[in-house]
Amino acid sequence: MSINSLSHVGGHVTAADLRDMRAAAVSGGVISRSSIEKALKEKNPDMVPDVLTKVLDVFFSELSAALICGDRVELRGFGSWIVRKRKKKIVRNPKTNDKLLVGDKGSLYFRASRELISKVNGAQ
Repeated sequence: MSINSLSHVGGHVTAADLRDMRAAAVSGGVISRSSIEKALKEKNPDMVPDVLTKVLDVFFSELSAALICGDRVELRGFGSWIVRKRKKKIVRNPKTNDKLLVGDKGSLYFRASRELISKVNGAQ
């Protein structure tokens, strides 16, 4: 996939590109995988659609595999994901007052980058 098909300044996608991609991707306020594929296909008409789909498949599977293994995933300028381990604990069922043991589990945590936070808050 070539980012050259997007108009970019200094190696970065411009705010106008992001607005165009978001407008093309959003359906009812939710960005789904299929809407991302559609936006990529519209922005890269010379790419074979199956290749774009495979790129997304690889991206999401690698991201998922890294998190499953407990690795930190970082996308510069966007944010990072980590899995935080939660210890086992005893909880109470409020209806029956029974005590239950909840085992160890992982909790997914996302932290937005400063750059993304400033863009969300309106700073360009």
